[in-house]
Amino acid sequence: MNRIEACFFVFILVGPMFFIEPVNATGSGVFSLVKCYWGTTEPIEVSPGDVATLTVILKYEARSMLRNLEVNLSLPTGFEAVGGGNKTTVLYTGTVSQGSLVNLEFDIFIAPDVEKGNYTGDLEIYYLSNSPSPQDILKIPIEVSGKPNLVVRVIGDIVHEGKQHVLIEFRNKGDGAARNLKVTKIYSNNGYVELENGEFLGDLEPQHSLNLSLSLFVPTGMKGKILPLTVEATYLGPKNVVHLFSETLRVPVKSFISTPPLTLS
Repeated sequence: MNRIEACFFVFILVGPMFFIEPVNATGSGVFSLVKCYWGTTEPIEVSPGDVATLTVILKYEARSMLRNLEVNLSLPTGFEAVGGGNKTTVLYTGTVSQGSLVNLEFDIFIAPDVEKGNYTGDLEIYYLSNSPSPQDILKIPIEVSGKPNLVVRVIGDIVHEGKQHVLIEFRNKGDGAARNLKVTKIYSNNGYVELENGEFLGDLEPQHSLNLSLSLFVPTGMKGKILPLTVEATYLGPKNVVHLFSETLRVPVKSFISTPPLTLS
C-alpha cells in the first residue's frame, strides 16, 4: 500500500464479528473527534525536540458497521513520523459499530526548531478497499506547550554540624511554567529539617528560580560525610498536567567553625 510510510497496528474488537457494506460510502462526518492529546494512558506536555505519542480518539457516528480502517495523519512542517516522512499511518483491525470509540496512537518526532504553539494535522480515514480517496477527513489540533523542568540545590553546596539556616534553590530549566509549586516534604535521615517560609512557592516561569528557607540541624559526627536531603514537591504544567517531583541531594558536611569575637586593646 503506497500511502503507508510508517505503520502501527492497533487491534480491538467492538461488537459482533460480521461486516455490512456502509450505506454512505463517500459521505463525510462519519467520524467525529472526541479527544486528542500527547501521551498514552495519561496526557503529557511536550517541548521542541521531543519524541512523543499523539493519541487521537474518534467516535463512529453512522449506523452501518465498518472494519479494517486505514488512518493517515499528515503532519505540519516541523513534525515527522518516527522512521521519517511527514505522514504516519495506523492500520486498525476490528469491527466498528455506531457509537464505538476508536483509539489511535501516532509516534511523532518534534523538531528542535519548532516554536511553541498550536498546529493542525489532517487525518484521512479509509474504510473502503481499493478507494483512491479517503472517506472522511478530520482536522487534528496539535499543541506544543512546552513543559517545566525543575532542579533543586542547596545554595552554597555545603552544610556544617549543628543548627543553621539553609536556602534551597528551585530553578525551572524547562520551556514551560511550573504553576502552583508546592513543597510537600523536605527531610533527611541524618538530620532534622524545619521549613521556615511555608510550603507554597507560587508560579515559577521558565529559566527563573525561587528560594526556600529552612532550619537544619546536623548532628555531631557528620563532619566529612554526606548528608542526604530529600526534596518532594508538586506543580502544574502549562496544560494543567500534574507533576510529582522528588530528588535527594547529597550535601557535604563540614565541622562548625566558631569565630571568636574581635577584642580591641
